Amino acid sequence: MPASPPPDRYEPLPGLLGLPAHLWRKLSARGRRATIVLGLLVALLGAIGIVFVAPDARRTERARTARQDAAIRAAAFARRERLNREARPRRSRGPSGVGLRGAAQFKARRTLFASVEASILADARARTRTGELRGGPYRTSACFTYPKGLDQRPPPEDLGLGIARLECLAVSTVLPGDDGARGSLVGQPYRARVNFASGRYAWCKIVQRPGEGAIGRPAPVRISRACGGDS
Repeated sequence: MPASPPPDRYEPLPGLLGLPAHLWRKLSARGRRATIVLGLLVALLGAIGIVFVAPDARRTERARTARQDAAIRAAAFARRERLNREARPRRSRGPSGVGLRGAAQFKARRTLFASVEASILADARARTRTGELRGGPYRTSACFTYPKGLDQRPPPEDLGLGIARLECLAVSTVLPGDDGARGSLVGQPYRARVNFASGRYAWCKIVQRPGEGAIGRPAPVRISRACGGDS
């Protein structure tokens, strides 16, 4: 009776960590050489990819950063231009005091001063209609000598004041005082400069920073000299 062939031997598969070594042992010498060559080729292609992809990624990131910086600069420039337009001097004129004396001179000065306040009230209302101002409605306006001092005479009554620098307010709210104290005015601040001799005057809206405490912080746009400022 012929002898039976020997049974096949199967090596059980190792665990996941031992699988690469197990497969390597199963390869022939030619298979191992081919695997080594393939591995080197993959590594070379990966290195080439890094050489070309990494600089491209850096260029893409630099371009994205440059676009963001350009957008920020453009927005800042647009905001600056808008604020400069809002603070630009407006000009008008009223009665001239040249050659006048006595009651006629006082009347001309008072009329000119009232014209300044009327122009500021009209300006605030016009800006409200365009949406530039949102604190209205503005009901009246008031101007005072700038800077304020104790026992100052109203500018129209001080004949020694040929040119007056004024701080003005387009008033939206009048807050009553307590216990006989003087009330407060709330609204949009302005600055103005009036020449009582020529009757010419100019006013500027004061551009304020948004948020609480804005009054105590420097304005983002300096007030023009035409309105009694320093720029």
